Amino acid sequence: MLPAVAVAVAVAVVAVAVAVAVAVPALRHRLVRSALRRAGRRYRRRLEALDSGVRLRQERRLRRLLGTGTGTAGGWEEFQERHPLGQPCRDEAPGVPVPRNLRLWTLLPGCWDTDPRLQGSLLYLDALGAAFPRALARRGTALLHWSPGCPRAPAGWPLPTLYCTPCAAAVLPSRAAALRVQLLFALRQRALHVLEAGLAAELHDALVTLRTEWPRLAQELELGRLSPQPGLPEGVRDQLQALLTPAVARAAELRAECARGFEGIALRLWPRLEVVVVRTMCGAERLYCDSLRQADCQGLPFYCPFYQAAGALLGVNLWPVEPVARFVLCPDWAFCEFLPCLASKEPVLQHRKLAALTYAWSAPGDSSGPCAPHYEVFMELQGLRDLSEGQRYKLDQCLQEDFPIYKSFRFKGSIGPLRLHLVMPRTFTRLREALGSPVPMPRVLREEQLLQLIQGAVIS
Repeated sequence: MLPAVAVAVAVAVVAVAVAVAVAVPALRHRLVRSALRRAGRRYRRRLEALDSGVRLRQERRLRRLLGTGTGTAGGWEEFQERHPLGQPCRDEAPGVPVPRNLRLWTLLPGCWDTDPRLQGSLLYLDALGAAFPRALARRGTALLHWSPGCPRAPAGWPLPTLYCTPCAAAVLPSRAAALRVQLLFALRQRALHVLEAGLAAELHDALVTLRTEWPRLAQELELGRLSPQPGLPEGVRDQLQALLTPAVARAAELRAECARGFEGIALRLWPRLEVVVVRTMCGAERLYCDSLRQADCQGLPFYCPFYQAAGALLGVNLWPVEPVARFVLCPDWAFCEFLPCLASKEPVLQHRKLAALTYAWSAPGDSSGPCAPHYEVFMELQGLRDLSEGQRYKLDQCLQEDFPIYKSFRFKGSIGPLRLHLVMPRTFTRLREALGSPVPMPRVLREEQLLQLIQGAVIS
C-alpha cells in the first residue's frame, strides 16, 4: 500500500501532465496566430504601397498568366486574341486543399510570392482579428460548407486550429448530411465566436435543419452518439463518432432555447458569437443573407472577406464591421480588364435582382402553342400550399411596375402572363445538392434532370 504522500505526489504529477497536454496546443495556436497576423500586417502595408504603378503590375501579372515572360512580346494584345469577348467563363473559383501537417516555417516564405489565396487569407486573419479580437480563438469558429470530392480550404486555412469542425464532414456525398453533421459539431461548442459558411444558403439550410430536427440533435448531443442517416457512410460515421462525447448540459440548453422559438437563435445558442463570415454574398445569396439577418442571425454583423469572379480572387475586404462591403482590388493577384459601359436610362432585365421575388427561379416558357412566350416562376413558401388567382396576378403587376422593359413587352403582347408555381418544402435545397458543387444558384438551368426536379416538385 502506497503512503499518502506518494499518492498525493502521483496525483500532482498526473495533473501537471494533463495541464501541459492542454497548454501545448493552445500555446502553439497563439504562436502561429501571432506570426500569421504579423505577416498579414506586413502584406497590408505592402498592399497600400502598391497604389503607384498599378498598370505596370497588371501587365506583369498578365504576362505571367499567359506564360510570355517579362519581355515586350505578348501582353494585352495576346490576351484579347486568346480570350475574345463573349466567351463563357467559370463562376467557381478553384478550391485550395485543406493543409495537413502545416509547418509555419514553410508557409510564411510563400506569403511574398504570387499566391493570391495565401495572401488573401493572411489579410483576412489580420482584418478579422483587428475588428474582433476574440474571433481568432482556438476552436472558436464553426464551418458550414459542403465540398464533395475534396475538401476546400476555409477562409482562415493557414490557421486550421481556428475550426471546431472536422474536415471529414465537408466531403460527404450528401449536402444535407454534411451540413447536419457540421451543425451538430457547432452546437457542441458553446463558446463559438465565428460562424463561417461558403455560401449564405448553406448557413440558411443548416439553420432550417435546426428548426426541424432540434429534438433529435439534442438527443445526439446528450448521448454523444451520431445516429445513422442517409448520405452518411458507415465508415465516416465511425470516424466522426470517435470525436463525440456526451454533452448533457448542452443538450438541455439546446432544448430550452429551441422551445422558445427561433428568432435570434444564433446568439441565444452561442452567446459569445461576434460575426458571421460568408465567402459569397452576390446574386441570390444576398437574399439568404437578408433572411438570416432578419430572423435566425438577428443582431449579428455579416462579413464577406473576398471578392471573386470568373474563377479568380480579385480583392479583399479589410473592413469587417462596415455594413456595406467594399473591397481593395489587388493588382498582383489577377488581371482585370475594365470595359466601357454605355450610359443607358433603361434597366437591364434579368441582370438585376427582382425585388418582388424571394427564393424563386424563373425560366422562359415554351414558345410553341397558342400562348405567347412567358416566364414560369417557382416559389417555395412556408405555410402555404396554394395561391389565389388574384395573388398570382399581383406578382405579374409588381414585375411590370419594377421593370419597364418587361411592362412594355407585356403591353405589346410579345410576352404572355407569367405562370406561378408553388413547390414542396426544401425543393431548392434538393436542387442545390443536385447541382453537385457548392456554387450560387444559377440564373439558368441548362440540364434536363435539374428542370425535371423542380417541375416534379410543383404542388400548385
